[in-house]
Amino acid sequence: IVRSAESKVVSTMTMAAMDDWENKREELMQVADKGGLSDMGEQALNALIITSEDQNDLPTLYDAGNKLIKSFPKSTHAKNTLGILINTSVKIGQLRLVADYMEQFAQRYPKDHNSADFLMQAARIREGMGQYTRANQDYQRLIAHGRLPAEQLDEVVFAMADNMQQIGNKDAALRTMRTYLG
Repeated sequence: IVRSAESKVVSTMTMAAMDDWENKREELMQVADKGGLSDMGEQALNALIITSEDQNDLPTLYDAGNKLIKSFPKSTHAKNTLGILINTSVKIGQLRLVADYMEQFAQRYPKDHNSADFLMQAARIREGMGQYTRANQDYQRLIAHGRLPAEQLDEVVFAMADNMQQIGNKDAALRTMRTYLG
């Protein structure tokens, strides 16, 4: 009964927020903060995420999204929230955030059909930003979890070796080539 009542309160506040975002956003934030780790706090954060996305309020979206992911890692809303954060980060060109959220998604949901693709994309973004060690960590996760299609193994191994050369570790590059390609 309590959960149902809390859900109705958050739902009513969310509907009101659509008409008066500036004022109602603050109320939802207070409910989320006061709710802490309760179901009501989680529902309020999810309402903030959905509504702030509709309102194109990026600071609120990122704040509420990160709080939900951190405070409620097992939430039924966490996967969707990561998807929203990935898409929003792509739209605004925040590649570091795109890579971060894709890596988080792949770590939390390794069996999801998008995980392997997200790790590959995150690795390529990291390479483009000169973060060769982080790129190789993503490539190694792809190989280790068996999420890499066989036809892409050569491409990934050569990329890993090139990244190792970029950071001045030619011996490791050769070891990587021998390990994975024989």
